[in-house]
Amino acid sequence: GAMLLRPDTFMSTVLQRFELKSFVRPGEPFAPTVRLEDEFFLQRLQSVTLFLYQMLNAHSPLSFTFRQLVTHTTRQFLSVGAKSHSQLWDPRLERSTATATAKDQDMLEASLHEISSFSEADGTGHSSAKYHLRDDQWDGVDPFFHLFSWSEQQKAEENLLAALKARGRALTDWLEASTNLRPRQFDAYRESFRAFGVCSAL
Repeated sequence: GAMLLRPDTFMSTVLQRFELKSFVRPGEPFAPTVRLEDEFFLQRLQSVTLFLYQMLNAHSPLSFTFRQLVTHTTRQFLSVGAKSHSQLWDPRLERSTATATAKDQDMLEASLHEISSFSEADGTGHSSAKYHLRDDQWDGVDPFFHLFSWSEQQKAEENLLAALKARGRALTDWLEASTNLRPRQFDAYRESFRAFGVCSAL
């Protein structure tokens, strides 16, 4: 829906909804009237920055087929930690991963086969069978994935940094690799997406 609005109209609405319109002006870091003593200002500014990042993220239905979106979503939740099969049926995922039909279940199984390894239960009840994100999948992890809670976002970032350190890689290596993995937007969205991405309001 945002792609149908003029960029300045959309940004004005966003700043108003996040209660930042009197503090932040498009094209300026802060308006002269900014009051840093407002205890919730930085939290709101962080939230709107995260929202804009997610809006401009290439890893979305604007560039993914449903099959690709299932794989991408599953990868993100496995980056938070190992998951049992039932945990991957998170109600927040709706049809992005948690699905009801046999066809969609086969799609999830195919995604898990592609991006994860499987550990059996220990047989004593202390450890259940779980899927683990494979080492070669961390370049596709997005710590700011839009379905993450704040705690999941932090955990995914911690796990990403730990995975990079274990492989002797730096964060800049991940940034370069993840950029190269970005999909191309579908033709129907590309013009509006680009107009929004380069508008002066941002």
